[in-house]
Amino acid sequence: MMAKERVTHTPGPWRTHKHGPNPWWLVQVDGREVAEVDHGGVAVWNDPKHPDVVAANAHLIAAAPDLLALARKCASECAECAGTGIIIGTLPSEPCPDCTDIWAVIRRAEGRS
Repeated sequence: MMAKERVTHTPGPWRTHKHGPNPWWLVQVDGREVAEVDHGGVAVWNDPKHPDVVAANAHLIAAAPDLLALARKCASECAECAGTGIIIGTLPSEPCPDCTDIWAVIRRAEGRS
């Protein structure tokens, strides 16, 4: 008996795009819509070629708040920079090599990059 292959989410990078003057945002991969977000919630689009991917995408979106909280916790506990994201005592200020990638993900999740 063959094991069922684990279905994973749509590979990134995912990008957000404001849908004109409308009050919703599109989540896209390579210009293709993966999900729509508006004041009523999130709609995850079906991929006819890979129908199981919609569930994997939905699970990933549902886990996003927990993942963001974990990223913030990890960044704040960085032993190299004490959670500042900057190597203390360097002029000019240099980004911390141990947590620069985590801070970049946090900024992206917060819509700041």
